[in-house]
Amino acid sequence: DEVPLEAIESEGAEYLYVVDQDIVQWQEGLNHTLANRFREGLCHYIDGDWTEAKTALESALQADPDDGPTQAILAFMGMTGFVAPEEWAGCRPLILPASSP
Repeated sequence: DEVPLEAIESEGAEYLYVVDQDIVQWQEGLNHTLANRFREGLCHYIDGDWTEAKTALESALQADPDDGPTQAILAFMGMTGFVAPEEWAGCRPLILPASSP
């Protein structure tokens, strides 16, 4: 079943970690500290509080230094000195590499 968009907007991103079964299953087997700190960091990132996001995500990397999603978010935030752009809407466009012919 789909989670209604209104529920996500009113409850926030953390809501998905409880009700979205794909995300619940994804967390199974993860280091507990990594999962909790990543979730905390992701919520701060979405909310535009990149100082708190950086702290939480760096803590997640201490639990698993090779975690790709954590590294990617930190790298993106680092491009602006860990300050969310004024026009930040909680997400960014994904820029995929051009495919070669």
